[in-house]
Formats: sequence, structure tokens, C-alpha cells
Amino acid sequence: MKKRLTAILLTLCLAFSLAACSSGESGGQTAQAQEAPQTQEPSSAQSGELPPKSSEPSQPAESSAAEESSAAADASESETSDAIDEENLKTYRDDLTEEDIQALKDAIGRAVISEYCEPNNIDPADFSWDVFTSNGGYKYVMWLEDLPGKIRESDEGPVVWVDDERIERVTVEDGADDNAKVTAAVCNGALDYLNTQAPYNVGYLMSMTRIPHICDLVETIDLTALSESADFE
Repeated sequence: MKKRLTAILLTLCLAFSLAACSSGESGGQTAQAQEAPQTQEPSSAQSGELPPKSSEPSQPAESSAAEESSAAADASESETSDAIDEENLKTYRDDLTEEDIQALKDAIGRAVISEYCEPNNIDPADFSWDVFTSNGGYKYVMWLEDLPGKIRESDEGPVVWVDDERIERVTVEDGADDNAKVTAAVCNGALDYLNTQAPYNVGYLMSMTRIPHICDLVETIDLTALSESADFE
């Protein structure tokens, strides 16, 4: 009887031992699963891989700023080139000096020689200003007085530049008399002088009217001496 009880007790102890071992192994595996860290994918910086390049190259900020500065400078230079030099602009306040009057006389004399004497085979030594002064030179005076109106009526402003198309050279029709031909040459000579003074304000033409009367002025022009001068040749 004692042997049977002993055998039953041993059997129960063995069963409890096996159950305990099985429970311990299961608990250990669960703990290991809980303690195992979650794996993370390596970042591009850790893996050594470079980020993908953009298909369009980026423009440095310094280069963009330099281009804007250059464009602004070009625009400023363009505006400056179109600006009027007020200090050198001839106006009605600028009376003709003695040098200016001499330059005007020379310009008129050259125009009379080239536009009247030479085409008509007239020796400058034989030329007489009477052909011009016989009517008081009024056609020249009218031409000069008409210029301000022509300039003001246009949309190009009151400043006259070299070879301004608003001031056309005077021409005469075929069969015109000698007075008309000489007057045209005198006007064109005055225009040649004005071109040397450009740019000038329309008011500068008033200074032209303040010089001695045109007949008194042209009579002091020596065509012979002028035609023989090295400057004219």
C-alpha cells in the first residue's frame, strides 16, 4: 500500500515538473519577442547613397543678382545717352559771339560759292551781293522766322539736333531768278552753321535774328578770299 502511494506521488511530481518547464520556455520566448528591437530602414545619409539630382540646374543667387544689376546699368546708360546736356544746350540766352558770327559768314559764303557760283559758272571775284540785297533779303528773314513754328508744330520736342529733318534745305525750281537762287544758298549756309551748334533749343533761333541785318552781314563776306582759302578747297 505504501509503495502505491509513493508511486502516485512521484508521478504527480513529474507531471508538475514537466508543466513548469513547458510554461517557462513559453514565457522566455514571449519575453525575447517583446525585447527584440524593431528594425528600421537605413536613411540615405547613413547608407551613403546621394539624394537624386534635379533635372534643372539651380542658378546661384549671386549670378542672378549680378545679371539684374547689369540690366539696370544698361537701362541707366541708355537713359543717360538720350538725356540732353543742359549745360551745352544752346538757347535764346546765348547771343552769337564774334566767333559765331564769323562762322556763320563763312558757312553762308561757302554755300553761295558751291550752290550758286559754281553751278552758274560765276567767278566768286565777279559776284555781287546786290543780287541778294536788292529786295532787302526778306525771303531769308521769312525763312528764319518760319523755323520756330515748324519745330513747335512737330511732336519731336523743341530741341533741334544735327541734320534735323524738320529743317529742310531750301531748294528752287527750274527757271527761278538769281535772287531766289542766292537766297536759297544763304539759307542753306545758315543751316550749315546751325548744324555745328546742335543740339540747340528752338529759342536759339531768336539769337540768329539779333545779329546785324542780313544784308549788312553778307556784304562783309569776301567770296574771293573764301574761295582761295585752304579750308574751302
